[in-house]
This record gives sequence, C-alpha cells and structure tokens, in this order.
Amino acid sequence: MLGKLFKYEMKATGRVLLPAFAAVLVMGIINGILYMFMPDIDAPNTIYAMLTIVFTVIMVLATVAVIVMSYVLAIYRFQKNLLGREGYLMNTLPVSTTKNILAKLFAAVIYEAIAIIIVIFSYSLFLVFIASADIGFIELWRGLWDVVFSLFAEIPGEGWIYAAELAIMMVVSLAYSNLMFYAAMSMGYSSNSHKAIKSVGVYVGFYIINQILSTVLVGSIAITCGDFSGSGSVHVLMISSIIYELVIAAAYWSLTWFFMKRKLNLQ
Repeated sequence: MLGKLFKYEMKATGRVLLPAFAAVLVMGIINGILYMFMPDIDAPNTIYAMLTIVFTVIMVLATVAVIVMSYVLAIYRFQKNLLGREGYLMNTLPVSTTKNILAKLFAAVIYEAIAIIIVIFSYSLFLVFIASADIGFIELWRGLWDVVFSLFAEIPGEGWIYAAELAIMMVVSLAYSNLMFYAAMSMGYSSNSHKAIKSVGVYVGFYIINQILSTVLVGSIAITCGDFSGSGSVHVLMISSIIYELVIAAAYWSLTWFFMKRKLNLQ
C-alpha cells in the first residue's frame, strides 16, 4: 500500500513541478544562447541588451521559485491530504499513519532534491553556452567530458568520502526540514481554532530551539577538535551534523506520528 500511496503522490506532485523543472532548463538554454551570440553584435544593440537582461532576471526568479515551490507544495499536500478536508478520506483508508507520512516524505525529498539538481544543471547549461561562443560548442563539450573524466580519475579516496558525506547530508537535511514542517502542522492542526497560525508559531519555536542546539553542537566540536582546517575535523563536523539531524528528525517524526494518530482534529 505504501508503494501505491507513493506512486500517487509522485504523480500528483509531478503534475505541478515537472513543467516548472522543464521551464527552468529552457530558461538556462535561452539565456545561454542569448549570451553566446552577444559577441557577434558589432554595434551596441539596446533592444538585444534589454532582452538579455529581462531573460536573465526571469531565469534567476525561476530558479528561486522552483526551489521554493518544491517546499511549498510538499507542505500544501501534507496539509491538504492529511490534515484538511481530504484527511477524512485518507485517514479512514486501511493504511497506517506511518505509511501516510512516509509517502508524503519520500515524494517531498525526491522532488526537492531534483529541484536542486535541475537548478545546478540549468546554470551549468547557461555557462556552457557562454563558453562555447569562443571555442565552439562541440569542442567545448568534448573538452568538458575530458575534464570530468580526468577529475573522477584523480579524486583520492578521501574525496569520495567527502562526496558521500555531502550526499547523505543533503538527503538527511531535506527529510529533517520536511519533518519539522510536518511536526509543526500536526501539532497546530490538533487544536480547535487558528490552526494555521498555531502551526506557524510551533514552527518558529522549533526553529529557535534548533538554532540553539546546532550552535551548541558546533561550539562543542570546535572546542574538542580545534579549528576546522584539518580534514579529520571536517569529517567529524559533517558526521556529527548528520547524526544530529537524524536524531532531531526522529523526534519530529515521533511528534508527527503521535499527533496524527492520537490528537488529529479534522474539524
């Protein structure tokens, strides 16, 4: 049943986000083409320059919007499907609370990660088109592939460890941030009135507590390991951050599950 819920959530979220992802990629290509042909203009062209500026601004706004949209949509779907009117149906299905939360969480983390990758790839395309204006598009791609392969071949073992730690940290951070929203909403929507306002208040409280705890964690590591110039200290910081976020995420998960299972109020 979890697979069916997850599949439904991926499709429902994808109907909104996939066109936005495509738009961001297209904007990266369009901006790259505009800048690629900029040197071919012999005389100053005000219209062309204004067009380039407009499309650049649109690209920046689109990339910011797609990141924000992925988070907002995850929050909206959790509230709408599980805490709003649709909650009467979702919570009467023969599905456990755990599976309902997991389906939302998995889809949210996947689409938020894709949004980050799409934004990075869009700006990469933009830069590739600009660079190809001088050395040629085909030659540039060949050179880039050679550079990428040589970099992967020369990365030391510790470099792969850093990459693995960063990947794990990104996934854990996305799950952690979503669960913080879920916990705040499940607590706020357990009340009889002003549910949204109370959810925001709970979230602000969580945020303040997290800032205090993370500051204490970093300070403790700094006192123990000294500065972060050595690779060992960096590994300690990253692994400690992952463990910290896993622990806090587990706490948010427990709060979300408890309030949805025991205190859910769909009035």
